[in-house]
Amino acid sequence: MIGESETSVEAGSAVDRNFLTALIIPGFLVLLKRNLSWESVCKNNKWFVLLFLYMGISILWSDYPWVSFKRWIKVSGAVIMALVLITELRPREALEAVLRRSTYVLIPFSFVLVKYFTGLGVYYNRWTGQSEWVGVTMQKNGLGRLCLVSGLFLFWVFTRRRAQGAPLKTKIAFKQELILLAVTFWLLHGCDSKTSMVILIIGCMLVYSLFFSNELAKLRLTRKVGGVIIGLVIIVGYFFTYQNLPSFGVSYLGRDASFTGRTDIWNELFPIAWQNAVLGLGYGSFWIDRVILVPGLNEGHSGYLDVVLEVGVVGLLLLLFSFRDFYKKVCREIKVDFPWFAFGLTYLLLFMSHNLTETSFIRTTAHLWTVFVFLYFVYPLTYLKGSPMDASNDALTDFQPIDSGSGLASSPVSA
Repeated sequence: MIGESETSVEAGSAVDRNFLTALIIPGFLVLLKRNLSWESVCKNNKWFVLLFLYMGISILWSDYPWVSFKRWIKVSGAVIMALVLITELRPREALEAVLRRSTYVLIPFSFVLVKYFTGLGVYYNRWTGQSEWVGVTMQKNGLGRLCLVSGLFLFWVFTRRRAQGAPLKTKIAFKQELILLAVTFWLLHGCDSKTSMVILIIGCMLVYSLFFSNELAKLRLTRKVGGVIIGLVIIVGYFFTYQNLPSFGVSYLGRDASFTGRTDIWNELFPIAWQNAVLGLGYGSFWIDRVILVPGLNEGHSGYLDVVLEVGVVGLLLLLFSFRDFYKKVCREIKVDFPWFAFGLTYLLLFMSHNLTETSFIRTTAHLWTVFVFLYFVYPLTYLKGSPMDASNDALTDFQPIDSGSGLASSPVSA
């Protein structure tokens, strides 16, 4: 929470540490019992593996090596859980179940806390006294990120059902998804996370466009999206070169030309980043004893900048190559498993865009980062020894190719 002392920051939360340990150890024991091909894991995810190993190596030049080591172990929890998912018989169905259960539990629970238990679901800013909706999270931006992931997932499931011409027996599921989606947008509006709101709306529009366009348009759109990703990288370069943002369109995000003080923070951080630009200051070590402008601040409000601060340009390049690798994995699914192509492509764009003004890259407990790690590993369908890489291609074989003439599934499917 805001206002933690330096000592408490170094020590970390005992509750979080014990809970994550209770997940990591059993997860690792499960992997030891399953027939996982580690060679396939490394081969198909080489850029991410290099990034993860480099984050561990950066502990050697950290000012707080023990803290960095503990945080590296924590961030490995997402990797271990992702490996558990890919050893399931149907990895993508397992991931969908995880996303569905978290959405069906956390969104309604947040609604109940905000509406009826305000002492738990509403937080009052210690500096301004303004009320902020937090729901099941620790702060309003956390609730915004939860709603962003849940809202995108719900809209994707709903749109997939419609595109596949789902039968009437799924009518109840339609209503459940629409109600949850409405609650998600209500929470997103109430927590005043305008960045997440705008990005979610853009993501929903992209998902809808992908599902209800003909095959030729899909292929063209794929190339265009690749250009958008390159454009995002150019924008990031603009950040590091000119240290500010143009004010055009900023008012639509509910911010001023300084992005609610973000440019002031960036101007303070850029000189520090450039002093250690190549290797960074060590994973998870920068925000331990720094107070930049705002007391209690623990991020630079730019995922790309925070990556450079901790693991340098080397780490940023490995991260960008991981994004490129993930993009190639996603594009291979356009003819094989189109719904997951649409979800993966949209999530990548939203993830990269969100980190322009917020930070969730390589973060220990960041919701957006954890979901990205799950997606990154799940796209090759199986890593089990003795199984071909397409052994689980029947995980979603009920999806039929979209007819280029009508934009709808060529035959209905069951839910």
